Amino acid sequence: MNYLAGSILLSWLLASAGLGAEPPRLVSFATADAGTVFADAYGEGGRDGVVLAHGAAFDKESWRPLAEQLAAKGLRVLAIDFRGWGKSTAGAAKDALFEDLLAAVRYLHRGG
Repeated sequence: MNYLAGSILLSWLLASAGLGAEPPRLVSFATADAGTVFADAYGEGGRDGVVLAHGAAFDKESWRPLAEQLAAKGLRVLAIDFRGWGKSTAGAAKDALFEDLLAAVRYLHRGG
């Protein structure tokens, strides 16, 4: 997705976000290679969940409008900050992005 299309999509999502939604819970979890990932958790209960991972120009906050909409539909949503973004610890591991995503999926699977 090019920058212009991404900006338009993000603007639409921000404009259509539901008002009065519950604020996200800030959570953190360890990765297999000893990193720490911070995330915003939306929604409660239910078995189905989705991990939202940002691109280079954004962070976990960028997903808030979409995350609120998905949570309103009954999904558990985890919007993560990759290591080196937000409060997540920086990491030099070659596969850090993979480890961050895997840790997020495992967190949701455990009921987080």
